[in-house]
Amino acid sequence: MPHNPDDIGLNQARSNEETVAMPELTPEELLHFRPFVQFPAPATATPQAKAFYYTGRLIELLEDVECGSFESQLVLAWFWKESPSWSSFASQAEFTKYARYRLRRFVKESRKLADAGTIVSMMFDRTLRSEASFVQAMQAITLLAPTEPMPKDIVEVHGKRAYTDLTKRSDFPKILTFDSVLLPMMRALWPYEWSRESEMVIKPVPVGDGVVRSIPMIWVVYWAHHQADVTRDDLMSVVPRNCDWLDLRADNLTVENTPADDGVPEIPPDEEDQQGD
Repeated sequence: MPHNPDDIGLNQARSNEETVAMPELTPEELLHFRPFVQFPAPATATPQAKAFYYTGRLIELLEDVECGSFESQLVLAWFWKESPSWSSFASQAEFTKYARYRLRRFVKESRKLADAGTIVSMMFDRTLRSEASFVQAMQAITLLAPTEPMPKDIVEVHGKRAYTDLTKRSDFPKILTFDSVLLPMMRALWPYEWSRESEMVIKPVPVGDGVVRSIPMIWVVYWAHHQADVTRDDLMSVVPRNCDWLDLRADNLTVENTPADDGVPEIPPDEEDQQGD
């Protein structure tokens, strides 16, 4: 005869997790305690993972770290995918301790990636008021697109200038020029590449959900030189003075369409006409 869910406490289910691989209660009965747990464990789940799930330990953790519905689905999917590869533990208590550690770390890292994706996306949106600092943006970029070793044979430094060979075809040479003081940053952002479509050097950065942002390196270099004085509109308007998009020397970069500040306030055309009458 089935148990009456009203007479069964979650503590009874937990008391079983130290002695058996699965609780005595059926999944259907345990779902009465946690109505928001909608799906049974997959066939690939280990007995210890199932016990961790059906006794409410996993759901409690999701509540502790304040996961919403969508985020909880991502965490559960990750747990079912990863937990079969974990070593077998001598007791359910040891599995629970390890699972909680791995899940908390996954949630923390996932949120850091999500925040980083938001910061990078903000660089492309003129409508957003909140602006990240240069340091925050660089941290976000390198988190989403980790640094790779830059080949030594593609970099040359001559005094205050550094050169990086981005050539992919011998008949189409592409040499990036920038101030050598920025070489550590340029190494940290490697890899980047010349884009034939946009005709500039870009840094591809995945921001989540299959979306990849192509960050113009001219933005990054200009921002690095000016930092707090740079606005989002400045980044979107910066151009090379000599029209060479491979020449990212500080003195070659300028913000396009910036009105000259001659101390004389501009007069709108209609007001100017009225003053002339």
